[in-house]
Amino acid sequence: MGSLEFQKIFASVIGAFLALLLFTWVGDLVYGLEEGGHGDEHHLAYEIELPEGDVAEVAVDEGPSIGELLVTASAESGEGLFRPCTACHSATDESNKTGPYLLNVVGRDIASVDSFGGYSDALTSLEGAWTAEALSAFIESPRAYAPGTGMSYSGMRRAADRADVIAYLVSTSGQNLEDFIVLPEAAPVEEAATEEAPVEEAEANDEAAPATEGEAEATEAAPAAEVEEAPVEEAPAEAAPAEEAPVEEAAPVTEAPVEEAPAEEAAPEVVEEEEEAAAEPVVEEAVTETAATDLPEFMVNASAEDGRRAFRPCMACHTLDEGANRVGPSLYNVVNNDIASVEGFRYSSAMAELEGNWTYEKLNTYLEAPRSTVPGTRMAFAGVRSQQDRANLIAFLETSGQ
Repeated sequence: MGSLEFQKIFASVIGAFLALLLFTWVGDLVYGLEEGGHGDEHHLAYEIELPEGDVAEVAVDEGPSIGELLVTASAESGEGLFRPCTACHSATDESNKTGPYLLNVVGRDIASVDSFGGYSDALTSLEGAWTAEALSAFIESPRAYAPGTGMSYSGMRRAADRADVIAYLVSTSGQNLEDFIVLPEAAPVEEAATEEAPVEEAEANDEAAPATEGEAEATEAAPAAEVEEAPVEEAPAEAAPAEEAPVEEAAPVTEAPVEEAPAEEAAPEVVEEEEEAAAEPVVEEAVTETAATDLPEFMVNASAEDGRRAFRPCMACHTLDEGANRVGPSLYNVVNNDIASVEGFRYSSAMAELEGNWTYEKLNTYLEAPRSTVPGTRMAFAGVRSQQDRANLIAFLETSGQ
């Protein structure tokens, strides 16, 4: 190799090195760190200014719990989802494959199949049983639930699919799915203070009727102030009894004598009506369009409007639309209807075994403490402590069927 050829090679190497330095220098100018940025503090070439102040935390909707999903889970759908799992597991008999058999797995202690010796340390170190919640978390991401597990399955993302698989595992084991459903606790309805508005309105009505306007006008004002306390009786006295006369019919009857009869003739009739009203006991249990004998004492002052507000927390699980079920059955026309009679809803065995109708008394007792009244019910609601709130709720539910 001559000296000329050697010089060409050497010049090429030097040229390439200089080109590398040039490109590095240009790159630092465009994308490099700011001056002084090579110390402990680093600066980005391009900074995005963020708004100052605290960033509001966004509430993440986690969706329904696995217990709520199990209420409507389908074992048939779960069977189809479980087919890929049959390569490693058996759900119909006690035969192990690559993984342990899954017969009776729901409710069984974790890593407790004695005939299977391939458990990983990650599973054997876990304590407790395979509850529906634990199984759902494991099926969602086995490696996240038990880091180091030998199970190579990547996981099932949809919670509804996991609920269907669990329902299938329960069905193949001959177990009762209701025994494994745990619904989230619902906050009890706060006790509302007794409102004094009706009392104030009654007092205002009493004051609005002056006694100096004549006996005829007084007879019209008195029934108007007592509409909510007792049915108004028809005039004359020989007509239907007071308990059978609805409020709507009473109003025109009391007005008719005032318009047609002179004051001298109206006065004796008014006196007779007042004497009869004083002689008859005031029926405090009466409410509009309901006979007094049909209502228990605790329903006397029930307010459907207040019950509407108390029902709002219940809307998370129930509707008042006929045939529209959610986590719980539709409550349309539930008052005095048969217990556990909504078609298309799968009740717990504890509820399905009850007989009779949802009377005022039964609804009142059940709303106070559902789990104590019907042990084994899936209803997670803690109960309504206030007697008045329960009465208001029942009054509101009664309007749903009208």
